[in-house]
Amino acid sequence: GNASAIMYGIYNASSAVTKSMYNNTAYSLKTNGSGSVYGIYNSGGTTVNIYKNSVYDLRTSSGFAYGLQSASGTTVNLYNNFISDLRCDSISSTLAMMGLYISGGTAVNAYYNTIYLNAVSTGTLFGTAALYASTTPTVDLRNNIAVNMSTPGPTGGYSVAYYRSSSTLTTYSGLSNYNDFYSGTPDTSHIIYFDGINYMRTMTDYKGFVSPRDANSVTENPPFVNVSTKPYNLHINSAIATQCEGSGTVIST
Repeated sequence: GNASAIMYGIYNASSAVTKSMYNNTAYSLKTNGSGSVYGIYNSGGTTVNIYKNSVYDLRTSSGFAYGLQSASGTTVNLYNNFISDLRCDSISSTLAMMGLYISGGTAVNAYYNTIYLNAVSTGTLFGTAALYASTTPTVDLRNNIAVNMSTPGPTGGYSVAYYRSSSTLTTYSGLSNYNDFYSGTPDTSHIIYFDGINYMRTMTDYKGFVSPRDANSVTENPPFVNVSTKPYNLHINSAIATQCEGSGTVIST
């Protein structure tokens, strides 16, 4: 890839009333230098459906990496997407990488998405978020698995499962529940939830902060079929006991 150009696997900025992006695979994208990389990017539209997509093997040197970004839309439905293996080799930024990136819109419904990050960077401020949500749209999160096993930078980086752009909770839908947020063994840099001010290291603290939302949510690194060799298989190994298997809620819309 070009040393400074932005690379997109799929880019859709049409203003169509209804648009759908599904059954796509965006993978093996690499930029050099400060060029950023996006697996799937969407903006515009009234009713937007983005589902059953797979994004993996995105790599940049000192640029940013985004798995699936939804920037706008009136009603945006993001569901059954798999996002993994994003890498930023040397960027030094406290928010360098985001798996599922909800940056705008009016109402965003994110259901049944699975995100797995395990990046390492030489950047001293390297920070990542499995799932990032702007507090501008109303966001409904249900039945998502957001796992961030990335290594944070040593001088201020965080590995966050769920990151919100501000401390505003009024736009975090009260229907949000049955999610798995995991960022490794909790400590000062491995955090379940962060909004730039408040950070929650444990699920107990997190539930108390967002209550009554996420009353049935859990924190665990689930038994994925394969996260040892690439490309990863983010389906759940049903032969191993887990809090995720069979513990979601039915969404009929």
